[in-house]
Amino acid sequence: MRVNTIVTLGASAAFGVMSIVLARGWINGAVENEFRNARPLTAPAEIQETIPMQAVLVADVDLEFGDTINQDVLRVVDMPAEIVPLGTFTDISDLFNPNNSDPIHALGPVKANEVILAHKVSGQGERASLSSKISKGHRAAAIRVDDVSGVAGFVVPGDLVDILYTYEPNPDAKVTTYRTDIVLQSIKVLAVDQNLSDQTSDPDVARTVTVEVNHRDAQILAAAMEGGTLSLSLRSTGETEVATSTPVLSTQLSGRQRTKRRKSSAAPKAKKAEAKPFDPRTDITVFRGEEKSSVTVLSEERASSAASATQLAGG
Repeated sequence: MRVNTIVTLGASAAFGVMSIVLARGWINGAVENEFRNARPLTAPAEIQETIPMQAVLVADVDLEFGDTINQDVLRVVDMPAEIVPLGTFTDISDLFNPNNSDPIHALGPVKANEVILAHKVSGQGERASLSSKISKGHRAAAIRVDDVSGVAGFVVPGDLVDILYTYEPNPDAKVTTYRTDIVLQSIKVLAVDQNLSDQTSDPDVARTVTVEVNHRDAQILAAAMEGGTLSLSLRSTGETEVATSTPVLSTQLSGRQRTKRRKSSAAPKAKKAEAKPFDPRTDITVFRGEEKSSVTVLSEERASSAASATQLAGG
């Protein structure tokens, strides 16, 4: 190999190594300059200083309707003040009166880390009763139901139902007629029998359903139960629109003519000829000139037939 070739190869390798070193140094310098010129990250403490925070009382465990609330199931956390809901408690002492040790109960399900709101807990010494769940200006009215009128037990507290009223408008009429009206729509169910929890999942056939109505509707339900039968119609979740309805009479249902099958006209059956008694005699017409006369004589064939029939009957 020539010396010139060796020198050329060595110079090429040296320049390659130098290029790699220079490129690496330039890249590292560019990255350092980028981080140096970038906006510094704000520490969590600095974020809290820039956003107003507020202490709120939250549940530390899941609570169900009627559960007793004490300090062991609560804790205080900080929350941005602008998103704190109304009716919150800022400290445990705001919920518990140190001069009163009566228990406080949950008036509805509360999940862990959920903010404790005033309308979801009872006052001190107040039990978790149905009266605490009634909205202002409303009343609780109970309706007698069974497995059919109560939608087979699928109605649970918190559902919305329509209430149907079935009665007999003319009890003195010869033909019994029933009429069904929708008297109330989009009515909230407060309780089913003695169950006030809206977390019930299994259907249970009830005897009474308690609904939330105003005082006028409570009068309507009381009068309707005395004059006829009330039944429930369950609404889908979130459906609150009041629909236009018309009464339905039982005569509209029974008056529907059913198509009757026409009976195929069968050919009249031929009547059986009545059996005449056997007569061995026969008539003979005799002509004498222009005169005609009829003579009855005994037929030998008929006589023999009659004799055979008599022998068969006698034998």
